[in-house]
Amino acid sequence: MSVSNAVLPEAIGDLFLLLDFLTEANSQRLKFLINILLILMTGSWLGTFVSAIKSDTKAPNKYIY
Repeated sequence: MSVSNAVLPEAIGDLFLLLDFLTEANSQRLKFLINILLILMTGSWLGTFVSAIKSDTKAPNKYIY
């Protein structure tokens, strides 16, 4: 994740906290959820998933004769 992506959840959470839209606990939850969304949207988990599938397909298939 780039530096700008890491700063975004903090800025949004702190802004909502400063404007009294959220409590401290809810601000932390919002930051956590934004981080999760950024990870999912940037595809950070995609590489792990593809490599797991790729390594599994290299195993010999015992059902093919």
